[in-house]
Order: sequence, then structure tokens, then C-alpha cells
Amino acid sequence: MIRCLLLLATAAWAAGSELDLGRQAQLRGDSEDALRHFLAAERQDPTDPAALQGLARQYSDLSDFQPTTAERRRYAQLALDYSERADRAQPNHADHVLSIAIAYGKLSLYSDISEKVKYSRVILEDAERAEQLDPKYAWAHHVIGRWNYEVVRLNGAARLLVRWFLGGLPPGSLDKAIAELKEATRLEPGEPVHWIDLGYVYAYAGDPAQARACWLRGLHTPGTQRYQLEAKAHVRKALARD
Repeated sequence: MIRCLLLLATAAWAAGSELDLGRQAQLRGDSEDALRHFLAAERQDPTDPAALQGLARQYSDLSDFQPTTAERRRYAQLALDYSERADRAQPNHADHVLSIAIAYGKLSLYSDISEKVKYSRVILEDAERAEQLDPKYAWAHHVIGRWNYEVVRLNGAARLLVRWFLGGLPPGSLDKAIAELKEATRLEPGEPVHWIDLGYVYAYAGDPAQARACWLRGLHTPGTQRYQLEAKAHVRKALARD
């Protein structure tokens, strides 16, 4: 009996150690190393929502860097699969619900127009459900704001196609996009990507001064995770063009 308890305790410690190593790698922007440790944690406990969520995050972050469209789509699908597994393991948790929305957003990048519209509806529904589960969840506000921005940016031909043949989408609003992203910056001012994406919305709304202020705030806000470094690199290019 004591031996069984010791084995269980050792396994739990090992899983915790792999999770910690994965989180450390994620924080320093090393998605490949983080993936390796979260996979090890999953092997030790296939139902651990922290390991499953960690894997969803890494596959999502790494999808953009795969060499072919087929591989990028495969990684996005893996992100969705792990997000859904995390949600089943720990239902009604805002992180897992929003992770599903983000995975669908990644998957839509490599999908046809009908899939894009279907996924877009799911993205908004899950982001709003995450916000309801945790009204102070900055990333839920962020995704809702970004969704509104992307829908407003649809050109006339695309909007007509969506409405006539695919049943349409809920209307997007620049005011809503700004309000939700501003709320994200209020709730989590130390996250650079909230500021950077708010800057894009201000730029599209015709307010270059506010856009530049947000972009500079984002650039000067510390962040070493992969998605943060990528967002900063893109905004540096936008500022260089001005």
C-alpha cells in the first residue's frame, strides 16, 4: 500500500515538473521546448486539463511556422482537438472555452469561405461564453473586440457573398471593437498585444495619433512569449512604413 502511494506521489510530482518546465519554456518564447514538456505531462496524465491546454496553446502558436498549408492546418486542428479535450476534462472554464474560439480562428486561416463563416460564428459564441464565465478575463474581451474589427473590415463583395449564400454574420462594430479592446487593456495593462491590436483598430477608424500611442505602448510593454514577439515585429514594420 505504501509503495503504491509512493508511486502515485512520484508520478504526480513528475507531471507537475513537466508542466512547470513547459510553462517556463512558454514564457521565454520557446514553443518547441514547451510542446515537448506538455506532451510528456500528457503522457503521464492524459486527462490533465493544464497539460491539454498547454498543448493547445503550443500547437496554435506553432501553426503559423509550419512549412506547408497542410501542416499549418494540421497544427491548427490539433490545437482545436486539445482545446476541446481540456474543455471536456474541466467544463465551463473560461480558458478552455476561449481556447476553442482561438483554435477555430487559426483553422479559419486555412479554410474555404463557407468554413470561415461557420467558424466565425463559433468564435464569437465561444468568446462571449468565456466572457460570461469570467467577466474579468481580458483575452475574452480581446477576442470579441478583434472579431468585431475583422467583420467590419470585410469588403463589400465578401460581405455580399456571406449574406446571400452563407446566411450572413452578426454585424460588426468599430465602437464595440474599441470598447472591448480598451477593456482588455484596462484588465491586463501588462499584455502588449492588447495595446497593439487596439492600435490597429484605431488606425482603421482613422485615428492615427491614438493608433501610434497604442502601438508604442505595446512595444514598450515587456513580453517574451512567441505571440508577443511576433506582434511586436509586425507593428514595427507598420511604424516603419509611416
